[in-house]
Amino acid sequence: MTLWKSKPGPAFRWSRLLHLVIGVAVPVLAGHWWGYAGVGFSPLFLGAMWFRELLTPWTGGWHPHGDVLDFVAWVLGWSVGALVMVT
Repeated sequence: MTLWKSKPGPAFRWSRLLHLVIGVAVPVLAGHWWGYAGVGFSPLFLGAMWFRELLTPWTGGWHPHGDVLDFVAWVLGWSVGALVMVT
């Protein structure tokens, strides 16, 4: 069983856009509710969500494996959201 494997299909798809939107929303909402500390701790929440995706081969769920492009979309989204909140 492989944890890191590309999803079949095109690189640009709605699920990657969803990962990007979640990545933006988490630091923006955390910053709105808890200020700079919320933005600072928001990667921990996203990391926990990503860890949950990696566990799906054993716990069940939508993802049979982790996809690097989904992870990149999350990180890019978080970066944009965090920059918006701290500037």
